[in-house]
Amino acid sequence: MSQKFKKGMTDNEILRAKYATRLLGICPGCKGHVYECDRYVRRGIRYWHFDCLAKKK
Repeated sequence: MSQKFKKGMTDNEILRAKYATRLLGICPGCKGHVYECDRYVRRGIRYWHFDCLAKKK
């Protein structure tokens, strides 16, 4: 187990740690991290998760 994996991580987080991509920023919708491998949308200077932005509208 590498240091990247922590107890109680969701499957999504484990996948992200495995295929580590650049962290783009924090999603204002869910306050979660937005990575390059996520489906994300750029709004001005902010990066949103695609799903959070869809929920917001």
